Amino acid sequence: VLPRFSTQNVSNLLHGLGLVTFDRDDDFVRLVASHLAGRLPECKAQDLANPVTALMRMCIPHDELLHAIANHVTKPDSTLPLSDFTPQELANTVYAFDALQVFDARLFELVGEETLRRIEEFIPQEVANVMWAFSKQSFGTLEWFEAVLQRIAPHAEAPPQFPGSHSLQTEWCAEDMEKPLGALWPIRAQLPSYPRLERVFRGRFLSNIATFLVGLAPQDG
Repeated sequence: VLPRFSTQNVSNLLHGLGLVTFDRDDDFVRLVASHLAGRLPECKAQDLANPVTALMRMCIPHDELLHAIANHVTKPDSTLPLSDFTPQELANTVYAFDALQVFDARLFELVGEETLRRIEEFIPQEVANVMWAFSKQSFGTLEWFEAVLQRIAPHAEAPPQFPGSHSLQTEWCAEDMEKPLGALWPIRAQLPSYPRLERVFRGRFLSNIATFLVGLAPQDG
């Protein structure tokens, strides 16, 4: 039956299975993923990003599909280069690769380049997820992390210019800052822009939590 499906249909099937929390057949999931791995030339970016995200949600490793995707999108003559991926698709892909413990240096290298090239098109959560994945895979230079921090810090510091937009000029939530701050904590002394993001996080979120806790037990300080 699967050969009669379009690759979008196969992708949607895996995406849907990723939302199921009961009575899931993991062997069937692996079968569908293996089938998709053989049809990558037919795929669009979303057909690849959604399945790897689904596998991550289901905690089902599938090295065959992930390595095939990495090879397909990074080869010089690829019909689906990473420049065709949206920021969300880029972020979801490397985040899933990290969660499933599959690393491909060329994939991460090119995602890093695309992130810097288009960083203002990312929303804060997407940048946080890319930085998290890079840090957890021990990939990315100090210069790359600092370049990202320099670009995102002004947007985190400023009030949102375009709330609800798909850009860095939207609202920043606590996790959008906590995730990169936590990931980069061990190397924070080597990142000059790290304190800028940390100050915003402390001032906007931690101070409110501290005030709330003191209000619960003022006698304890």
